[in-house]
Amino acid sequence: MEREFNKEIWTVTFRKIKTFNEMLSIPIEEICFDNKNTPGLHVSDVGYIKKCHTLIHNHPYYKILDCVSCNNMVDVNTFNDEYLFYQMITKVKFGNKTYKNKQEYFNMLLNKNYY
Repeated sequence: MEREFNKEIWTVTFRKIKTFNEMLSIPIEEICFDNKNTPGLHVSDVGYIKKCHTLIHNHPYYKILDCVSCNNMVDVNTFNDEYLFYQMITKVKFGNKTYKNKQEYFNMLLNKNYY
C-alpha cells in the first residue's frame, strides 16, 4: 500500500523547558537548544546534545557539542547559564485522526503496511 502524503498535516511547535528535572523526562530526540549568545536554534537530531551519567554517583548530565573543541556540560547547577532548552513537539494529522507524536504515527503506518 502506498503512503498518502497529501493526507498528512505535520505541526511542529517548540516549548521552553523550565527545569533540569523536566528536561530529564523528555526524550533526547525532542530536546533542542539555543546558545544565548548566538542566534539560531540547534536541533538535537544533528548530534549536538548527548545524555550522559557521572562515573561515581551516576548523576545525569548533558554534553553540548556545539563546536569542534567545545565540550560543554549542562547539569542541574548549570542549566540556565549559557543555553535555553526547548522541547520539539510534533503532531501529525492523518485523515480525521491526530497523532500526538511522530512515533505514534509511524507505528500506525507500519501496522497498515504503508512502507
